Amino acid sequence: MVAQKFIKRFGPGFLRHVRRRWLQIRCLLSGVCANPPVYTVVSSNRGRSVGDVFLALASMPRQARPNIRPIFITHPNHAEVVSWFAHRLGCVVLSHDAENWVAATNAQNIHWHLHQGPDPLPGGINNPWRFFIHHQVSPLHQDIRVRAEPPQLGGKCVILIPERGDNSRLGSEHLGAFVNHAIGQGYRCYTNGHINTNFSSRPPLPGTHTLPELSLRQLIAITRDPEVIFVGTRCGLFDILYFMRPPQGSPLVILYPHEPEWIMEARFIRPDIATAHSQFYDARANVHEFRVDDFSPACFNTIIPSIDS
Repeated sequence: MVAQKFIKRFGPGFLRHVRRRWLQIRCLLSGVCANPPVYTVVSSNRGRSVGDVFLALASMPRQARPNIRPIFITHPNHAEVVSWFAHRLGCVVLSHDAENWVAATNAQNIHWHLHQGPDPLPGGINNPWRFFIHHQVSPLHQDIRVRAEPPQLGGKCVILIPERGDNSRLGSEHLGAFVNHAIGQGYRCYTNGHINTNFSSRPPLPGTHTLPELSLRQLIAITRDPEVIFVGTRCGLFDILYFMRPPQGSPLVILYPHEPEWIMEARFIRPDIATAHSQFYDARANVHEFRVDDFSPACFNTIIPSIDS
């Protein structure tokens, strides 16, 4: 009650001032310049777009002042990903109240608003290549430090990732036939119900088992196995898996719903970008991309050849 009266009396401007001062104190305590550049990735789903944070930090260029490392503000859900880039950051502010910290510190959003003025990129370049092309960096040469972990799964497995933050879950009508095909070829199938914190835990799809709750590091460790197949709707997790798996690691099967409209432009395999920006483009092998409505038995043998074919 006292806190509410205090806030009402002094208003949001006072709170912004307190946040700015506290950030300056943190900088001094951390040995960081008191006036560093401040960056963030904010999103429409309360800061939970882990793929956007990964791409933004992976493509962040060297600053004009190379001896001054930037501050990054984000949601606690991104703590694991941010830790991979902590050596490049002067300070990290993890807060459930990240949007207010962003406003108080005038942080630059390095997700959607990559630039000021006219868009220098040709139309139709969306995530993930937009980040790398805009900053003129190659994803092949980024300094990403992920602690190695032993894989928790291996062998002939399918890991299903049926949902993303801004469209509904893919159900058995989209994935059931593929699950049956995989089981028929000797694969054990798992449904991921834990990684996307926009959703409460969901039951596994019919014929599959619940995937144990795994960290992103553990999922990356699993991608070293070419017998493990990841199948799911396009989401930020696939950004991480695409760039972090070995070149001959686990196949990725990525399904693109019709909504939102921009999502087909977020494809990984983009011959048009390869032609125009080959020095920044990294086309990995064993990536299969389909419209959801086109994901039918005709596609399955390209992913898992039938034993009797």
